[in-house]
Amino acid sequence: MLIRIVCPYDSFWPAEASSLAGRIAGYLTNLGAKIEHIGSTAVPGLEAKPVLDLLIGLSNRHEIDEAIRRLSSAWWQDFGDAGVAGRRYMRNRRSIASNLHIVLIDKEHWVNNLALRDYLRSHPAEVTKYAAAKRAAVNAGHRRLLTYSAAKAETIAELMVKSL
Repeated sequence: MLIRIVCPYDSFWPAEASSLAGRIAGYLTNLGAKIEHIGSTAVPGLEAKPVLDLLIGLSNRHEIDEAIRRLSSAWWQDFGDAGVAGRRYMRNRRSIASNLHIVLIDKEHWVNNLALRDYLRSHPAEVTKYAAAKRAAVNAGHRRLLTYSAAKAETIAELMVKSL
């Protein structure tokens, strides 16, 4: 994936994420899925790629496999773990650019993603610091997702330690 733009926070992102989560929940009926808006678009004031990230928590691997099957029939592309063990990654670029991170609920990925989001929501100075790292990564020419992510990894690691 190419990083084309990191843009100012859009106050419509939470509503779009909520609407998307409702549609996703419709596909996951009877699986007991919990769905949370995560990532930069979930943090007021934080610059972000205009791509919504939803975290889906399920109780076991069977439910995760079933969720993947159901969502694949609804135009979601399955990328397996996409280099992150313990997570299934799906994306959809048809209407609202979106990513799904499907994990075991209450395990490391679930806990860490929510802790970081909630920490940033309550620490505006850290939002400013993270936004600067994002801009620096883009300004340094990191246009591929992996190099962009690597360029801001140290900042993320520092924030993660503070959030837990």
